This record gives sequence, structure tokens and C-alpha cells, in this order.
Amino acid sequence: MNILYKRYLYNKINTIKWRLIAMAIKKRDIISVFTLIFSLLFASSSFSATKVVLNEVFYDPAGGTLGQWIELHNITGDELNLSLEPLTLEISSSTSWMSGTALSFVINDLIIAPNSSMLISNSGADLGGGIFADVVLNSDPLFSLPSGIFSARGIRVKLNGSIEDAILFGKVDGSSTNMAALDPTGYYGGGGSVTSVPIVAGAPEGYALTRTNYVDTNMPGDWMVSAVPSPQGGGVFAVPEPGSMMVFCFGMLICKALIRRK
Repeated sequence: MNILYKRYLYNKINTIKWRLIAMAIKKRDIISVFTLIFSLLFASSSFSATKVVLNEVFYDPAGGTLGQWIELHNITGDELNLSLEPLTLEISSSTSWMSGTALSFVINDLIIAPNSSMLISNSGADLGGGIFADVVLNSDPLFSLPSGIFSARGIRVKLNGSIEDAILFGKVDGSSTNMAALDPTGYYGGGGSVTSVPIVAGAPEGYALTRTNYVDTNMPGDWMVSAVPSPQGGGVFAVPEPGSMMVFCFGMLICKALIRRK
């Protein structure tokens, strides 16, 4: 099912639940109010539709590897609190997600605003147009370039340990020889045989791999090579999100008022 359509259904269902809560309040039905509020809390913490995608990857800056960056985008209309759902960024080696030059970073102290981007880089300098990274990682290089016999590289994003998005990319000419090693479950191809896992052709020096309008079908057509990298960030806050606790407290106040009226 299309991710955006699943998100639409999720929001539609929650809207219906709020209407039912209003009806239950009018009827002074305390049990229904509690049940619906807890279903909202459960849905907000366990809904499995993708929340964050890789949106742009710049891995081959001119003159070296310092200044490599990754742009993530929160595609939902909700704040994404990484203290509640820790984000793991994994960057593969030529043959593995877990060994060799593979890297893994956990980000768990930020909030990504609704429909906003988070920019991650190995440089704190201006990345272009006065844009600076929201998160600076102490790693140079952040990526090793696709080259040699084992030519594919991969990036994965996880929330709470579950894969949200991934990209596998090879040489500029599109060649790759190690898809099975990087993607043994066939995730990037939507499951199935590893021999059919699609790998995006790489970007030349100074170019970026850019997602097309946040489309995420796990196919190479989601991506294009851009001659003008356009890092976007600034949608990140180090502020604790009240979120579910506010909903819970609101529900408790309503139920307390209903009990008093009875």
C-alpha cells in the first residue's frame, strides 16, 4: 500500500475516534472515552507506516570526503520524537552492514518537526547556500566511494530498530556486484529474491542522489542524479515532546469532569 495513502487512512481513523470521543462525552459514557483515548495512544506509538525517508545523499564532494551529507525527511504531519523512537543511521561497507568500514550512529535526543528535514554531515561548515548540518558526525569519510570489484554501498535508516528506508547505490555506470551481501533479505526490492534487488546508479563527483518528491516505492525510479545538490535542514529541535502525555492528561480531565457531573 502506498505510504502516503496509509498515512491518510491513519489520520482519517484518528479523526473518527475524536468524533466518537465527543459523542461519548455528551452521553457521559466514561468507559468509551477511556477506551478511545487509549486506542489513540496505542496507535500513535505503534503505527507502522514509514515516517522518515532518505531524501538526498551527497557522498562525493570535490576535493575529498569532508562535507559528505545525508538529508532525512519526516513525511508525516506529526513531530517525530527521537527520544521515544531512536533513529539509527547505518552506512555499509562494500560487503556488510555490520563489519569492515560499516558505520552505525544512534540519534535519540532530537525532534524532527512535521514535514521537515534533518541534515546529517561529517562537517560543521557551510554545506551550501548558508545551510549547516543539524547533526555533525565525527567520521571522515562518512561514506567510502563505490569502487573496485565490490562496488555497491548502502544507507539504512531505522526507528526503534525497524528499517524505515534504505538505498543501495553503485558506480556511476550503474554496475554493482555485491547486492546479496548488502541485502540478504531482499528488503530494498520489497522482499523476494536477492537477485532482483534494484541498485541505484551512483552520482559523479559534485553531484547528489535526490529522491523524487518524497516518493518511496523501493525502486530505482524513486531517485535521480542532481547536478545541483540542495541540502535542507533546520527542522530539528532539542525540546521534549509532550505528545501522548498531553492526550492522556486531557482524557483524565474529561473523565474526572464526567464523574463529578454524575
